[in-house]
Amino acid sequence: MANQEDPKPLKYRRIADDLRSGIARGEYAPGRALPGENDLMARYQVARMTVRQALAELQREGLAVARRGSGVYVSASAAAAAAPPAGTLTETTAAETDAVDPTCAVAHGAPAETPTRGLVVVFAGETARHLLSFGAACGFRGVLVEPDPEQAQRARAWAPAVVGAVADAGLDADCDVVVSDHHRDDLGVVLRDALAGTTRWIGVLGNPRHPAPHRDQLQALGVPAAEIDRVHRPIGLNIGSRTPAEIAISTLAGLIADRNGRPGGFAF
Repeated sequence: MANQEDPKPLKYRRIADDLRSGIARGEYAPGRALPGENDLMARYQVARMTVRQALAELQREGLAVARRGSGVYVSASAAAAAAPPAGTLTETTAAETDAVDPTCAVAHGAPAETPTRGLVVVFAGETARHLLSFGAACGFRGVLVEPDPEQAQRARAWAPAVVGAVADAGLDADCDVVVSDHHRDDLGVVLRDALAGTTRWIGVLGNPRHPAPHRDQLQALGVPAAEIDRVHRPIGLNIGSRTPAEIAISTLAGLIADRNGRPGGFAF
């Protein structure tokens, strides 16, 4: 438990050293969020204060910046600041680079970091089921929002967590909200509530050739145009998806690409 941490002194420095090394290797790129407090507490089995000391040290060194209500992020100048002094690096072979590349290591079976990103899917259905299933495999914490009690009860057979309102979904700054059915009468209400909360991204599934019904509903609810523009539609990568499973794959691939600042597709 957090209040029974190892009393060994300066344990926070080990956390700071590990994060500093990750920044220097490019594992945490400038602008990317560092692991959250809960993640670091679980990983190192320490109290919250210890984690905060480690993050504060990185901020003092100019490697990280805190964003209120969002988390701690790698600063724009962090890569240069975290790099070892000139003349201390030895030539690294391709094989050695592969050996220390965290992405490569995970691909070969090394345990991945515990993710903090969340996926809130609104409205039950086949696409929602695939989104939550595939999302869990991709490391998202999934929650289904289903206001209809009967549909919510049926969804408990396959959803990892079911709540009746967006406000109960545990929204945070690392959370993506996907509305999986734009035909529901309460579409505007759930989007209004999502826009009022703290999220990273909000989107609605829908064919771009058809009108977007959410705009009229949000306007009728008095939501400002600038807020309505935060809702993405269409969403996902353009792979010609038609089945619920394909739509879920397209949507998740788009979310992952957006999080990583990549366009998607086969160009690297």
